[in-house]
This record gives sequence, structure tokens and C-alpha cells, in this order.
Amino acid sequence: MLPEFDNVLLSHEDRSRIVPDSLRVRVQRSLGKPMFLLDGFVAGTWKLVRSGTKRAVVEISPFEDLTKADTDAVGAEAQELLAFAAPAAADRDIHITAVS
Repeated sequence: MLPEFDNVLLSHEDRSRIVPDSLRVRVQRSLGKPMFLLDGFVAGTWKLVRSGTKRAVVEISPFEDLTKADTDAVGAEAQELLAFAAPAAADRDIHITAVS
């Protein structure tokens, strides 16, 4: 999980080591948003949504369909993110949107 405006995406002219050619334009349009990696390559965006101090949701928006294994891996990382970013939230959830 990369935060918004992460240097790995913003400060390198050649992003081919983490951005697949098929997603280059889409990633460029999304620069500045938090993104997540799968197997070392950018695979989508994420957002932490809080409802007061009691509820926190990580919304995952993949750029392409995820396999079950990838969904599980991203979900596990999102759980770790919630534990770090919203430790006091009693209600934590993860929503993975369908690719349109």
C-alpha cells in the first residue's frame, strides 16, 4: 500500500519497473492517489474512509480483475493498514470495487 504522492511513483521518470505498460496511462491519470502493488507492480488505488472515530473502511479500486489469491493478499494488507491507521475504530471493513 503506497500513500498518496509516494515518491516511488512521482519522482522517477522511468516507472516501468513498477507500472505495467498496459496501465501506464491509467496510472499517470491517478498520480497523487494512494495506490497498491501486487507482486511489485501497481494494480489499483485505495482510500481510507472514516466515519467519526468508530468506523473505518479501506476502499480498494483495482485497475483490472483480481484473482482470489490477489484479493486475499490485498485484503490482508488492507487489514494491516486499518490496524495501523485506525486502531481505535471498533468497526473496520474492506470494500473491493468491481472493475468497470
